[in-house]
Amino acid sequence: MKLWPYESFIVETSEEIPELLEKLGLHIGSAPFFPWSKRSKEFIGTLNETGFKMYRAIRYYNSFLPVMLGHFEPRLGGTSVIVRIRLHGYTLACMIFFLVFLKKFTWGLIGPKFQFDAPFYWGLGVPATVILAIYLMAIFGFSYESDRSGELATKILSGK
Repeated sequence: MKLWPYESFIVETSEEIPELLEKLGLHIGSAPFFPWSKRSKEFIGTLNETGFKMYRAIRYYNSFLPVMLGHFEPRLGGTSVIVRIRLHGYTLACMIFFLVFLKKFTWGLIGPKFQFDAPFYWGLGVPATVILAIYLMAIFGFSYESDRSGELATKILSGK
């Protein structure tokens, strides 16, 4: 399990960039018009000479579906593909917004003139539980999907 919704790895391949583009082009498609329609490719995204941006083509909704960003670096005898897996920007922005709102709301309830007594601790228990729940949702949702996406991308890139 990851402690942060971010992962990176490098795939070394003996293929040159044009061969990788052709191979990845077989697995990356555009987003369908209807979300429930059948997907013909494993990934949805864009691909160019410098790299790719893609995510797995799934038929269910998952806010924590990771985005894979790849960068091609030519090397002697092949190519290095540097892959970063992260949360989608909107998901990350919503989580940060909600946590900032929760902090402001909690500080507004407790106030700057708090006393260390039972109601104070009860007042911190609920926000702390919500923060922990948000963190665990993000970590478990991201870990599950990033493992599947990373394995599939590695198989495609390495040709195994």
